[in-house]
Amino acid sequence: MADILRITTPLISRNAAQLQQKQPAPGEVFSLHDLTRVVKPNPQSELLMQNNTIAGQSFTVPAQVELLRDPDVMSGYINDIYLLMEVVGLLPLNNKTATSEIVQMFEALFVLPGEIVPELLRQERASSDFKGDFFDFLRTLLGNGSDPETVVSALRLLKAVNGRLEGQQALRSVANNLEYLARSLSPSRELSEKLASLASRFRRDDAPDMLPSLKADINTLFREIESSILFNEKIEKLLPLVLYNLSRYYQNSDTVTQMGEQFAELLQSEQEKQEFLSLFESVLLHGIKDPGNGPQHDDRSSSLADGVNFDDLLDRQSGGSKVMGTLIRLLAREYDNESLTDASKAKLDTIINSLLSSPNNFTPLLHYILPLQYDGIKSYAEIWINPNGNEEAEVSGDSSAGSDIHFMIVFDITGIGRFEAELFVRGQTIDFLLLCPEEHLKVFSKMESSFRRSIQDSGYRFGSVKINKLEHNRSLIEVFKTLPYRRMGIDITV
Repeated sequence: MADILRITTPLISRNAAQLQQKQPAPGEVFSLHDLTRVVKPNPQSELLMQNNTIAGQSFTVPAQVELLRDPDVMSGYINDIYLLMEVVGLLPLNNKTATSEIVQMFEALFVLPGEIVPELLRQERASSDFKGDFFDFLRTLLGNGSDPETVVSALRLLKAVNGRLEGQQALRSVANNLEYLARSLSPSRELSEKLASLASRFRRDDAPDMLPSLKADINTLFREIESSILFNEKIEKLLPLVLYNLSRYYQNSDTVTQMGEQFAELLQSEQEKQEFLSLFESVLLHGIKDPGNGPQHDDRSSSLADGVNFDDLLDRQSGGSKVMGTLIRLLAREYDNESLTDASKAKLDTIINSLLSSPNNFTPLLHYILPLQYDGIKSYAEIWINPNGNEEAEVSGDSSAGSDIHFMIVFDITGIGRFEAELFVRGQTIDFLLLCPEEHLKVFSKMESSFRRSIQDSGYRFGSVKINKLEHNRSLIEVFKTLPYRRMGIDITV
C-alpha cells in the first residue's frame, strides 16, 4: 500500500504557483520573448560551414557545387543534341537508320547567320517572366528616379501581377497534365474522353470563373481513375502533380486591379498614366507574352522518361524559340517510338533532366544554344553571359575594371573540333581570349589582325587578343569566378 501511495503522489505541490505561457500577439506566428536562446555562431562554426556553398573549401554542399565544377554543364545542350543524334541513328554508333523525317527535323534545328539575332531574342524572352512592354515601361519610369512611395507601390504591383501570371501558367500546366493523362489512359475510352474534355475547359478564357466546379470535377474524376484497373504506379505519381499545379493558381484578381489603380494615381504625367493603363489592361487580358513562355523548374525531374508531358515541356522551355521547339519535338517523337531500347530510354531521360535543370538557380547566368549552318559547315554554339562581370573584378581585387559584361562561348564545329571563346566587354572595348585545338593553334594565331578588322565598323574595338591551346574543357566555376560567392547559408540556430 505504501508503494501505491508513493506512485500516485504528485511530484509538484498542489499549492505551487503555475507559470502562464506567454501567448503570441495577434498576427505573430510565434513569439521569441527569450532572446537568450537565439545563438549566432562565429564565422567558422560548424553550422555556417554546413550551409555555405563557397567553392574550393571542404565544407561545401556537394549537390550544388558539382554543377559548377562539372565541365559537361558548360556544353550541356550541345551534349544533349549529340546524345539525341545517337538515339535516333544520325551518328554511326549503331545499326539504326534515321528516317527522312528525322533528318528533316534535325536540319530544321539549325539557324542561318541572318536568323541569329531573332533566335537569341526569342530565347532571351523565355528566360524570365519579367519581359515585355509593360515591364520595360516600369523599368524606364523607375530608372528615371521616383519617390519612395511610387517605388513601394511598383513593388506591390509587380508582386500582384506576377501572382496573376503564375496562376495563368498553372492552369495551362493543369490542362497539359490532363491531356497527357488522357493519352496514358486511352485504353479506357470513357476516362480518356472525360480527361480531354476537362483539359479543354481549363484552357477556356472563363476557366478562372469556373474554378470551383472544375476543382470538384477533377476530384471526382481522379477518384474514378484511382478505382480503375488502369491505375498504376506511373499514374499514381502524376495525380499529385496535377493537384500541385492547381494549387499554384492565384485567385485574388481584385488585388491586381487595386494595385494597378493605386500605382496609376501616383503618376504625375497624364500621358504616362494613359500609357500605363493601356499596358496594364493588356497584361490582365492577354498576359505578358505568348502562352507557356517563361521558365519553370521542378525538382521532380528524376525518371522523367517514364512520365514526362512533352506539351508542358514545350510550353515551359521553348518560349517560341525555333531551336528549343525543334529539340523538344524531336524528343517527343522519339519517346513515342515503341521500339525504344532501355539504353536509349535512359539517354532520353538524361536529355530531359538537362532541359529542365539548365539554366537553374545554381547557374544564375543568361544561357543560349545556337546550332549554326554556314557555307556548308555545321556547328553548335552554347553561350553563357554574366551581365554583372564587374563582380568578378571585385572578387579578384581589381576595382578599376568598371562595368563589365562577361561572355563565354563554347562551340563545336563538325570535322574541326571544340573551341572556347571568352570575352570581357568594357564599354566599347572587348578583351578576347580564344582557346582552340592544338592542331589549329598555328592557323588561328595568325588571325589576330583579321579579328580586329571584323568588328571595326561595329562601334566596338578589341583591346587584348589572346589565342591559346585548349588544354581541357573548363567548368563554369573556372570561368565565372563569382558563382560560388552568391549563396550564403543560414547561420542562426534557436
